[in-house]
Amino acid sequence: MTETKNPAIANGDTLKGKYPLGSDWDGIDFDTLKGKNVADLLTQGLRINATGTALNFMGKKITFVELDDLVNKVAKSLQDMGVGKGSKVGLHMPNTPYYPIMLMGILRAGGTAVNYSPLYSEEELATQIKDSNTDIMVTLNLNDFIDKSVSLKEKGVLKDVIKCDLQDMLPPMKKALFNLAKSSDVRADNGNTVNYRDLLNNDGKYTPVPTSPDDIAVLQYTSGSTGLPKGAMLTHFNLAANSTQIAYFYGENNRKPPGATTIGRGTEKILGVVPDFHVLGLMTTLINPLQMGNETIIVANPRDIAGTLGTIDKEKPTIAPLVPTLIRAYDEHPKNTWKALTAKRKDGLLKHIFNAFTKYPLFRDFNLTSMKGVVSGGAALPPATAESFEKMVGTPNVIKQGYGLSETSPVAASNPGFGRNDPSTVGLPYPGTSIKIIDPAAPNKTMGIGEVGEICIKGPQVFAGYYNKPEETAKVMTDDGYFRTGDLGKLDDDYYLHITGRSKRILIINGENISPEVVENKITEHPAILECVIIGLPDKRSGEASKALIRFKADIARPSEEELRAFFATQLTRAEIPKFIAISEDEFPRKGDKTDWKALQDAERSKLLDGSTKNESTAQGPKP
Repeated sequence: MTETKNPAIANGDTLKGKYPLGSDWDGIDFDTLKGKNVADLLTQGLRINATGTALNFMGKKITFVELDDLVNKVAKSLQDMGVGKGSKVGLHMPNTPYYPIMLMGILRAGGTAVNYSPLYSEEELATQIKDSNTDIMVTLNLNDFIDKSVSLKEKGVLKDVIKCDLQDMLPPMKKALFNLAKSSDVRADNGNTVNYRDLLNNDGKYTPVPTSPDDIAVLQYTSGSTGLPKGAMLTHFNLAANSTQIAYFYGENNRKPPGATTIGRGTEKILGVVPDFHVLGLMTTLINPLQMGNETIIVANPRDIAGTLGTIDKEKPTIAPLVPTLIRAYDEHPKNTWKALTAKRKDGLLKHIFNAFTKYPLFRDFNLTSMKGVVSGGAALPPATAESFEKMVGTPNVIKQGYGLSETSPVAASNPGFGRNDPSTVGLPYPGTSIKIIDPAAPNKTMGIGEVGEICIKGPQVFAGYYNKPEETAKVMTDDGYFRTGDLGKLDDDYYLHITGRSKRILIINGENISPEVVENKITEHPAILECVIIGLPDKRSGEASKALIRFKADIARPSEEELRAFFATQLTRAEIPKFIAISEDEFPRKGDKTDWKALQDAERSKLLDGSTKNESTAQGPKP
């Protein structure tokens, strides 16, 4: 291996004297977590806070002891349905109490949970079901969800569907209002589903299943750094380790100075607004709070900014994991707030953001001072947004930026709870986690401190590979066992990590990884489109915005932009749909036999910088 004079490697040796007071890089005995089922973390929370609230959903509260009983009964019924080691059970719903109940029940039964985006079309669900070998889907008894799963069962793609009635998780008054307003959206029982209520008709005496460190707890689908979505295999050990890292790094102890931001045990209220199907929400608002005996305030619809702000004002959460993305409609149409809030929209779920709080017209009507810590993850947070948000909350340094990926369960680094909290960095490696910077073109070469290269991570939270894709797994692992993230960054003299870009072709839009190649392939299925290139442009609201550069075939009538967008809506998820469209009459530049997408992207970004162009669609209508 080629070494430099001061190699950019942050680990137990180089971090001596650099780690924050009150925690040590090697302070966790990870061997104690081997063989632990992630559902055992709920048992830890139960011991801490048995009669305290575990889940708070729109005013309906479930205590730890009640949650444990529900999970046991679900586990027993799932085992009776044949769930055991190797079984894959899907979760397809927004945030509700059903998510943690079913997740923990699946894991206690010995199965593997597979996360599905609530925005998936039936076709996308079918693709992931087949790839993951999912047998059973758990979903809400609302037409937007249940209809897709029932259809796939009827087609033989799924073996069973478990439906969960949302109204059963509401307090009495809200349940009555829901039944009145949503009766047409609820599917009648036609015998094709198993009702969640029926899973509770037993004594809860499930059969414990021995767990090994290599057993897969969750399949977390991600575009990763290249190509089609892949199922990142997160083991019980990975997830238990990452939750324990959070509990230790931010845990209370008498070595930490007064004023340090900490997460107590059995004393905190966590705002559960980041979707549970997203690995950040899965860990920070579900698994870790259950381990630490803390309450999660579940928010089902993060698009409802007024409702969420009202929830914060009423319920007084102390810790809020968030993603720094924009709510485009609210930002651009502040005078139409009521219309925007009441419209039936289908925006992506990763839309609850700092700027929405700071710019929301009625912001000052809400008191957010209960929040002592805001964990920012999923994408870069502009410093100006962080500063504005902290002024609104009234607490300096309330935001702690971190860094992670689906493949790291997800958290790999974070700013500590006191001392240096630099908004230009994502902090220090978590306990037991090593980060090094390599030359992307020469993986065996380690860069020096301050030099930019590809970020690589090794630690107990690093995944077990991509499901049924050993070749793809091999591409992202170094010879010495580090995970190659595809992100570019550097380590400074204090070994704080700075993110500077990405070495591989991926877009992050509103916190979601989007593969340009996948979008291009879907768009070029249109009979009139000869070629499509997706590029990423900076966007102050969504972090990045995609632009589709399109060449049409010569002898076919060209669709209008309206027709193009209608086609996009049938082929792409909302996050994949390009924000901008441009039609090119010229051939695209090439590098060898491939289109030089980077040259096109650099050219478009240069135009933005010099003001010679605006991001506007230039799609042309049909030619006569």
